[in-house]
Amino acid sequence: MINVKTDEIYGKNPVTSATDLRTHLVNIDSRFRQNQQEPPTDFQYRFAHPYKNVIKARVASVEIPLSFYTFSRAKKNTMFRIDTMDYTGTRQFLQVEIPEGDYSPECLVKAIQDQFDKIKEKYGIFFRITLNPVSRRVSITCDGSGPPKGPRDKVGPLGPTHGAVTFGLTFVMVGTENRVYDFGLGYYLGFIKHTYEVNSQGCYTVESESLINTEGDSYFLLAIDDFYTVEHKTNDSYVQCLAKILIKHHDHKIIFDDGYTVLSNEIVFAQPVDLKQVRVRLLDAYGEPLDLHHQNLSISLEIKELMNVQLYDSYRTQTWTKGEPQAGIRGQSGPWSETGTRKVQHTSGSANAIAYPGRNFN
Repeated sequence: MINVKTDEIYGKNPVTSATDLRTHLVNIDSRFRQNQQEPPTDFQYRFAHPYKNVIKARVASVEIPLSFYTFSRAKKNTMFRIDTMDYTGTRQFLQVEIPEGDYSPECLVKAIQDQFDKIKEKYGIFFRITLNPVSRRVSITCDGSGPPKGPRDKVGPLGPTHGAVTFGLTFVMVGTENRVYDFGLGYYLGFIKHTYEVNSQGCYTVESESLINTEGDSYFLLAIDDFYTVEHKTNDSYVQCLAKILIKHHDHKIIFDDGYTVLSNEIVFAQPVDLKQVRVRLLDAYGEPLDLHHQNLSISLEIKELMNVQLYDSYRTQTWTKGEPQAGIRGQSGPWSETGTRKVQHTSGSANAIAYPGRNFN
């Protein structure tokens, strides 16, 4: 249904009036989403009323709380596995897991060392992790093994009684096997391979090839319904969305648009559309919705609406280089008339000619 202004006479009113286009600024707040069971980064939002004949939409601003973690179980980067043997020769499969949250490089190394100390007390296997402050590379070392802490012991083993043996590290997680990057906690420590086998003579140490990184994502993707202006390809998927949001790491507790935070945030529709509701999604680089830990985001969506019937028809047919297709008079020659109208000869039965193909007319 098209908007019609009061006392408008089709084809007579000029299309230069200021009231021919109406701009709306709609605030989409995830606190007021239609279904509260949906997460605040993947929800359906119903407008207060329909918007008719929308020709353009633009993200005017975004406000996203800094409540997402760099290290989380959802991102599959909080754990890795060690395969080794204790002092009795029994093979042990040890899982190292850190709490979810944000870490500095030093805090991340300390959190992993705390887990190594628990392994030492329970299994008597001595591991240590160190960070070179100059090169920012991480090393993991096995110093050997010994009897673990007994039930009556007040302290754990003071040192290894047996030498170190070959051990393995598995950093890749289930679901990230096809990733070259971001495949697990090891990648953020600077290790570029999924698995390692450490069997050096005399010194059982492995050093990361790359540098430790605790900064996390540098951008997010904002998807609103099927408004596609940004195309993003991963190893095994293809993501289309409306805007790319840059993340600037600072002391503010919220991400906001300051003029260059949001990129490619406008879409011009091929023809006027009606909007009643939209699905809003905030995605990471792999197309997965973010976890804001029950906090909410808001988006200002600028919508431009056509109000003039003549302007509506002009916009709807502006992609045509010729007039609308219509049947002509029998006997007229040539596929097009001087006005650009296609001339179709009236025939019947088996003499019917094949119709001309459409020209993207809707």
